[in-house]
Amino acid sequence: MSFDLDKFDVRPLAQEGVYMPLLDPVGGSTGVTLRVRGFDSKAYKETVEAQLRQRSAQLPRKPTEAESKAEFYEENAALIAGWSGLTRGGKSFDYSPANAVQLLQDYDYILEQVRRFAANRRNFLPGSATS
Repeated sequence: MSFDLDKFDVRPLAQEGVYMPLLDPVGGSTGVTLRVRGFDSKAYKETVEAQLRQRSAQLPRKPTEAESKAEFYEENAALIAGWSGLTRGGKSFDYSPANAVQLLQDYDYILEQVRRFAANRRNFLPGSATS
């Protein structure tokens, strides 16, 4: 018996990101998609590692509550690789890393969706329906 690890290598799609349909706060369709990376992505891991290096360099000082919150949103924003169709105040809300942080800070239900989607490795399997 053998087990082909390549059939279950989620890392390439986790890094590239796959399209996640964005739902409104009550679960309805918005027609908008976010390209979401997985927790196994290089981008996510590099963000976490950079934060750890920064904290280590500041020892023995502990981060403030505001710094910890900023790190949390930055870390989760690394899971977003792009989007299309979002507007804010009637104007186009284009993707950028800073806008991804702002999106997650302002809309808990989007943060929850992104984290749930990123944690489901099935979404990033080669040949998955979402890829």
